[in-house]
Parts: sequence; structure tokens; C-alpha cells
Amino acid sequence: GSNPSKSASALRAENANLAAQQRSAVLSIYSLDSRLAAADTRLSTLQAEAAQLRIRRANLAQVLQVDRLGERISEHQLASQLRHLYEQGEISPIEVVLGAKSLDDAVTDLDNIKRVASLNDQVLSELHSARAKLTATSAALTAETTRLTMALQAATATEASLVSTRAARSA
Repeated sequence: GSNPSKSASALRAENANLAAQQRSAVLSIYSLDSRLAAADTRLSTLQAEAAQLRIRRANLAQVLQVDRLGERISEHQLASQLRHLYEQGEISPIEVVLGAKSLDDAVTDLDNIKRVASLNDQVLSELHSARAKLTATSAALTAETTRLTMALQAATATEASLVSTRAARSA
């Protein structure tokens, strides 16, 4: 026969080895659970960012729609003013002064002509500035959408991988 004390010490060693493996497996699962919780939090954060981004894109679309409407109205007003000036013929400051009934009328008419020309320039300048700003904002949102889409894909893949690994180790 075999030595009973050797057999008992071999069993004790095997039990200690199994206990160590079990502790290692439990720690590994705890570690995976912790990483899974972090991945889940990251995914939730990215999903919230994506929702905010959708809201910002919808707001930008509304602003663009209002801007286009304002632009059409401004262009219509400018065209109307130009048509009016054209119908009157080219008016020189001297003609305004000579055609005026009084000095006050002449000054008022000259001021009106200047004001209309100045407003036209101002409206066009504001429209160009607003269009440039909206274009830049739209490009920034597109870039942010791309970055967020990639981050969401990576976070989803990480979470799926961790879930799969945890299930395999738990088994």
C-alpha cells in the first residue's frame, strides 16, 4: 500500500491549490464586474451625449430654417428697394437738393437714401456673417457626431466583450 500521511498531505496540497485557483477566479470575476460597470457607465455617458447632440442638431436645423426665411425676406426687401430706386432713376445728391421743397426736406431725403444704402449693406453683411457662423457650427456638430459615433461603437464593443468574458469565466 501507499503511505497514508503522504496521501493526506497530497490531498491538502491539492485542496490548497484548488482554493487558490478559486480565489483567483473570484478575483478575476470581481475585476471583470468592475470593468463592466465602468464600461456601462461610459456607454451611458456617451448615450446621453448623443441625445444632447441630437437636440443641438435639431436646434441648428431650426435656426437654419429661420435664417433661410430671413434671408429670403431680406433679399425680397432689397430687390423691392432697388426696383424703387431704379424706377425713380438714378438720383444724385444735387437732384435731391434741387427737387426738395425745403432745406429740411433735402437733408431728410439725403439721410433716407444714405440710410437705405447703409441698411442694405448692413443686412447683407449680417446675412453673410450668420451664414458663415451656421456653416462652422454645422461642421463642428458633424465632427462631434462622427467622434461620438466612433466612441459609442467602441464602448458597445468593449461592454459586449466584457460580458462575454465574464460569462465564460463564471461558467
